[in-house]
Amino acid sequence: MKGEKIVLYDSPEAASCEIMHDVPVWTSRTGFEFYGNDAERLARYEGCTHRKCERCGKITSRYYTLCDSCMKDDDDKKFSSFTVVEWKGNVPVCRYRDDVFFWDMDGINNYCEDNDIKPSELQLLICEPVYAKEIDFESCYEDDLPEDAELPEDIARQAEKYNSWIREYHVILSYRPTEKRIIL
Repeated sequence: MKGEKIVLYDSPEAASCEIMHDVPVWTSRTGFEFYGNDAERLARYEGCTHRKCERCGKITSRYYTLCDSCMKDDDDKKFSSFTVVEWKGNVPVCRYRDDVFFWDMDGINNYCEDNDIKPSELQLLICEPVYAKEIDFESCYEDDLPEDAELPEDIARQAEKYNSWIREYHVILSYRPTEKRIIL
């Protein structure tokens, strides 16, 4: 917001209305014209740079209905509602609403040191593995096969071999956060 001119959504500068041939035409500050039931709302949105937070009234980017502070409050409430569990270090943990994963306390401590943050402020979630799934090769090739045709024998055999291997080895592709939090 520094140096940028602030034009609020409800400011007369954001949009104006003119009647043309008995039809209201809303024109945004940027010159776009809008017609119809949503014309005023669309013109004001296009013409504004900021709006007021729907909760506290602070000025925020036009792209959000809540300011950063109110969004953080909502995120903190949601995070606090998650079940607290003990982390045994056997699966990674990740920061809530972030793509930062940790596999051990050393990683957590290094991150905290590098980012000048306390471990208790990280909002960490337990992660669960995402396993490779069996592939339905019939579906993969259904658009390429003639109607009522089956996969060629050698492909079907290799497909079953692959799926059997997936079932046996439980291959982990990645991890995703759960709604279980830990407290450090």
